[in-house]
Amino acid sequence: MVAVIGWFAIKLQLVLMLQNKDAPSGETLVRFFSFFTILANILVAVYFTLQCAVVNTHRNQLIFSSAAATAITVYIVVVGLVYNTVLRQLWNPQGWQYLVELLLHTVIPVLTLLYWIFLVKDKNLNYSTAFWWLLYPILYLRFISGCCQ
Repeated sequence: MVAVIGWFAIKLQLVLMLQNKDAPSGETLVRFFSFFTILANILVAVYFTLQCAVVNTHRNQLIFSSAAATAITVYIVVVGLVYNTVLRQLWNPQGWQYLVELLLHTVIPVLTLLYWIFLVKDKNLNYSTAFWWLLYPILYLRFISGCCQ
C-alpha cells in the first residue's frame, strides 16, 4: 500500500511540475530530483516495492535489515516534520497539488513510521549505526548548500 501511494504521489508531482514548468523540461527534471522530499519518497517507494517483490535471502539481506528500514524512516519523518512545522504555512496548494503535498509530506511519513514502530523497531536494531543513517541527509545538505551559494 505504501509503495503504491508513494509511486502515485511521486509520478503525479512530476506531472504537475512538468505541466506548470517555468523552465525548460531538463531543468525542471533536475529541480524535481533535487528535492529531499522527492528523493526520500523514492527511497520509501523503492523500499516497500522491494519488500513486496523480493524474497528475503542472505544475498539481499540489506533490503530487509532493520538498519535500512530505520534509515529510510528517519529520512521520511524528517520530510514530514520539516514540511509540517516550517514550510506548510508558506503556501496553499489546491486540487491535485494539495493531494500530492498531503501524500508526500504527511500520509507516507506517518505510514512509514507506523510500519517501523510495529514491524521493525524491535528487530536487531543497533543504534551504533545511527551515524550511517544520518550520512545521507548530511551529504545532501552539504551538496545543496554548495549549490545555493
